[in-house]
Amino acid sequence: LLAKVCNYHIKTSTREKLFLSEYYFSRISAMTVIEILYLFLTVGKEDVYTASVYNSMGLVYCDCGKYMDALAYYQRSLQIVRNTLGEECLQVATEYENIGMVYQYLCQYDVALEYYNKALNIHQKKIKEELRLYSIYGNIGLLYFEKGDYAAALEYYQKAIALDEKYSKGHTAASVYNNMGSIYVIFGDNETALEYYTKAL
Repeated sequence: LLAKVCNYHIKTSTREKLFLSEYYFSRISAMTVIEILYLFLTVGKEDVYTASVYNSMGLVYCDCGKYMDALAYYQRSLQIVRNTLGEECLQVATEYENIGMVYQYLCQYDVALEYYNKALNIHQKKIKEELRLYSIYGNIGLLYFEKGDYAAALEYYQKAIALDEKYSKGHTAASVYNNMGSIYVIFGDNETALEYYTKAL
């Protein structure tokens, strides 16, 4: 009954970004955006700007559910960034996370986790960018939820919450609290589930 009353939809802050006004495209306008972005690539120069365009095309294709196309553009962007800026830069971590998300959408969880961990390793070396770990922890938490490993999901959600509290970004944790509530519903602990659903409001 509690699950019917509460929002049982599973989501993460990273996935929510795709549906904010700056990233959301209708299926028709998305194709127009892709055509425009493709024009920027005709100059034939491979630099960070070109990688950004490839990444944007990956975002659009991912939003349209064309995951293999998205993966191809993310991989191309990753290759350029690695060749231009090196292996340990934040842009590489971003591409790893994007690629991980695509594999997660494709339910290839082991591959997705491999890419998330690559992104995690880069971010953990950059103390000033610690808050960037929040979305990775959230995505890994969701991955374990989808695999049915709820204990591991809670572990990563707790890590995300700890970062959120450390940087006083309380509003960004709503989706994580919601997901944790969903896990406790599955555990049959409705009282704890309600606590987390209330925090998500």
